[in-house]
Amino acid sequence: MFKPVFKGNMLTIGVSESPLAIVTLWSDKNLVAASLKPEHYGVIGQLYSSTRGLDPIVRNLLANTHIRYLIVYGNDLSGSGAVLRDFFKKGFEKGRDSVGNECWRVRSDKDGFIDIEVTEQALQLLRDNVTLIGAKSLDELLEYAKRLSAKKGTPYSQPMFFEKKPREAATIKGEDSAFRVSGKKVAEVWVKLLDIIMKFGRVSPTHYDSRMKEVVDLISVVTDEDPEGMCVPDFLPCNEKMLEEYFPTVLSSQPLAEIKYTYGQRLRAHFGVDQVEAMIKKLSEEKGIRSAVAVLWDPRIDNKKGGMPGLSPCLNYIGVKISGDKLILTALIRSNDMFSGWPENAFVLRKLQELIRGGVEKRGNYGLKLGDLVIISQSAHIYEDCWEEARRIVDEQRGSFISSEVTSPDPRGNFVIEISNGRISAEHISQDDNTIRTYTGTSAEDVYMKIAAEQLVSSIGHAIYLGKELEKAEIALNYPSLFRYVQDKHLQRL
Repeated sequence: MFKPVFKGNMLTIGVSESPLAIVTLWSDKNLVAASLKPEHYGVIGQLYSSTRGLDPIVRNLLANTHIRYLIVYGNDLSGSGAVLRDFFKKGFEKGRDSVGNECWRVRSDKDGFIDIEVTEQALQLLRDNVTLIGAKSLDELLEYAKRLSAKKGTPYSQPMFFEKKPREAATIKGEDSAFRVSGKKVAEVWVKLLDIIMKFGRVSPTHYDSRMKEVVDLISVVTDEDPEGMCVPDFLPCNEKMLEEYFPTVLSSQPLAEIKYTYGQRLRAHFGVDQVEAMIKKLSEEKGIRSAVAVLWDPRIDNKKGGMPGLSPCLNYIGVKISGDKLILTALIRSNDMFSGWPENAFVLRKLQELIRGGVEKRGNYGLKLGDLVIISQSAHIYEDCWEEARRIVDEQRGSFISSEVTSPDPRGNFVIEISNGRISAEHISQDDNTIRTYTGTSAEDVYMKIAAEQLVSSIGHAIYLGKELEKAEIALNYPSLFRYVQDKHLQRL
């Protein structure tokens, strides 16, 4: 019987010494397994990512050398199947992974990595002794499985095991919940939330035989992503082609073969009602309504005990609210792979937000702008095999995105600071350039304590800036013969 050494909880194990392993890529392995007899296969698993998933497949096959046939079948949404085929057809070479670690790279147009601890000899043995077969249909797969399972799986070697080096898991103690990040673009927010999770995420085990760093109830806000001209830089885990293929699975009820359900089916067909259409109708008839919501969780199915991980929707709730002349969309994702999954979900939710906005504007016959996209990730996590890559991206992009937090305008307003009548004065100016209130004191502490008590600062960058300016003003106030204070300039010596 097949004995996994990695990711065993993610595999469906047969009941015989079958020489056959099946990889279903993005197609639901449980739907495939339900069509087969357990004695017709040794193991069935999926392969979502060639950069993260190829190494566990190789290690499991080398530990089970009675497996002599590998069938590849299913939806290849990320190109992982192409990389697996290239490993057997074109081979591999020594190189470096995306974070610079030495590894074996598949000779392929897409990245595929295998840990360097697995020996070259073992990889060559695997390629020489396991036959890869591509199945174009489920019927073809069933025919292969029935025929191949009758063969004896004679091992080509003793089982081979290779040490896997643990990854660093240092973390900083922070809030128990409700971190918040915001930015203009999806890419900017993604870099910031990676930074938060890698710094403050708690390390915990997963049901996938690995560890993760997790932040509970992470709130991410995207303010200015253009749904018709999205910013998709190369460092994101998705590209424009992948997004174009993903959008219909959420925006329409179109089914995918061997995919148990899509978000689009849950939104637009599963409950016998098109919930997107219902939200548009409600908002076009009553602008201030608070019940324009959609749910994807079906308690009749999703609350059952013993359900397999990944079969219940991660996106559970969508709510839409009009505030002023802007349409704001809030989504709740109960379990969110922030490295691999968050960006494409954010992009498609922005598309959905625009679809709803356009529908409401047309039917309601009033102007409506696209407002914030708010995503609440209840379990915001990064899996262990992505930690190094996440750190690399944060380090490379920190100057472009995270540092901009210091100079970004505060939506709660800004302050004009000066010295007047022997006191420090901080005039609070709103976004529409109106004076709200003026705060005065004889020291920086006097003024910033009043501002802090009224919660007038929303960002760390603005708070640091105010502290710096108020301290300069206090120095000039205490030494009027030596210094003159002008906001945003160095203290001027007299």
